[in-house]
This record gives sequence, structure tokens and C-alpha cells, in this order.
Amino acid sequence: MSPRWAGTTEWAPRPLEDDTADPLRRTYDLGVIDFVRTSRSEAETALIGAALGRLLRAGDVLLLDGMLGSGKTTLVRAVAASMGLDTGAVASPTFVVIHEYSRPGGGTPDRPELIHVDAYRLHDASDLDSLGWDTVLARLGTNAAAVIEWAERLGPNALATSEPARLRIEHVDETSRELNFTVPDSWRSRPGFAELVKRQATNCPITGARVEPDSPTYPFANERARMADLYRWFSGSYTVSRDAMQSDFDEPERG
Repeated sequence: MSPRWAGTTEWAPRPLEDDTADPLRRTYDLGVIDFVRTSRSEAETALIGAALGRLLRAGDVLLLDGMLGSGKTTLVRAVAASMGLDTGAVASPTFVVIHEYSRPGGGTPDRPELIHVDAYRLHDASDLDSLGWDTVLARLGTNAAAVIEWAERLGPNALATSEPARLRIEHVDETSRELNFTVPDSWRSRPGFAELVKRQATNCPITGARVEPDSPTYPFANERARMADLYRWFSGSYTVSRDAMQSDFDEPERG
């Protein structure tokens, strides 16, 4: 795997461990952990986002990539909710570039606020000055975490952290997504990390019943509940804030 991300060059790390039975599939000498989660519904994507949000600390940066309709907004909304932030205004920030989700009294290192950046409409790194990027970086150093889409448009020197986490969401079929994570090895010691890496028992979002991790209809209690959620998805409850563009459907360049 050799992804292209802002602030990095292409790399082909040497695996130190390789156990395909373990969700932590590879640990690299670069000090990062690479693993994949498969989501079979928008509700399951939200559960993964919630587990991610509970891990975030001030200074963390997540570089988020995925085509239009892949579930990025659903994931960010779940991240913000699990951080205890107001999610009423969470949407794709394409037109305003930066959305900030705060909490009464401000953030702390362990309970940060969230900055959601969509750099799609930036021409180049020179546009950052008009956005008050220095202020964003200062907050990342004290009381905020960030989720950044289209991070490559920020330029190679825009990020304050040398250890960004990375997530690419890929379509599998109409309802399923593959979430490819690369996170700093330091996250391993954080409470709740196992919940991000593998499924945990949960409650069905439709019936409220307990659902075990190995349930074939996870996170739903049964097929009827899964179909009820699918109907909600197709009925238009999921929306985005800009029109689709051809670049959203093009295959990503692979290194």
C-alpha cells in the first residue's frame, strides 16, 4: 500500500508483523497500524465513527478520503456526537471549507472540540491565509482535533502533526463500505481502541434489541430491521450539500 496524503511522500513500509487472523493486520516500522473495517449499513458506519470519536484527543488529525455518497458525513456526525458535541449543524463543509463544533466552556486535551475541514474548493495552500489557518493550528495544539477531507490541497507543510491518522472509505455495494484505517501506533494504548478495530456488541438502531458482534445482520436485530433502515436510506434521509461532479466518480489514482 502506498497512499498519497498531504505532508507525506509515497512509502512502501516493511511489515514487522503479519497475522491475517488479527484485525490489526500489519504493524509497520513507521510506527503506524493498518487495519480494515467493513460496514454493511449507514448505521454500522455510524458505530465505527462513534468508536473513532471516543479515541480522539487534542492535536489529533484524521485525513478522510472517499467518493461522494461514501458515508463521510455520516461518519463525521457520529464522531462529533460521541465526543459530546452538538451535531445539529454537522454537514459537508464544502462551501464554507471549515466547520467548528465546540462545547460549553471550550475543549480540553482529553475532551477536545472538533474542526471539520473540506479543502475541495481550495486552489492551493495560499488560500489558507484567508481562512485563519494559523488559528486552526493553534487550537489543534491545545483544545481541538481535526477531520480533514481533500487534505492534499492544503499543501505539504500545512499540518502541525507528524502523525495524522488516515481513513479511506470505499464503496463495496449499495449499502456496504470498506473503511481502510492507518493510525499512529500510540493509539493502541488509548481506552476504547479495541472497539474501533473490531466489532462490539451493540443495540439495534431500529428495535433497540442487543445485537452480538457475530450476528449476520449486525448492527440490526434481524433482517426486517435491516430493511427498515435501508428504506430510510433510499427515501432520501441521507443528503449532501453540493451537486455531484465527475471527479467524485472517477477512480482514485493509486500509487
